[in-house]
Amino acid sequence: MNLSKSLPVLAIAAAFLIPSPASAQEAQEMEALFKVKCAVCHGTLAPSKEEMGALDLAAFNTGISEHQPTGGMVEKLSEAELEALHAWMQESAGAEQPEG
Repeated sequence: MNLSKSLPVLAIAAAFLIPSPASAQEAQEMEALFKVKCAVCHGTLAPSKEEMGALDLAAFNTGISEHQPTGGMVEKLSEAELEALHAWMQESAGAEQPEG
């Protein structure tokens, strides 16, 4: 194995494995969003973050659309916030995200 040829490949691979500041910041933002909008019930009275993260995005969105009224806590989340929140739940719960 030629080390000089392998180093660039290893460097590129390492770049994908090390979380970027943006993804770390997004994770913190999603955790804060979950704590403010969801954690009051989810984990005690409603399905946990892990249970919600185990759902695929379509099932998650169906659950959100059928969610009981919360006075705006859930209803006012944007589609982008819901997608990011779902991805964060999957990552933090260690669930594999489906491809596609």
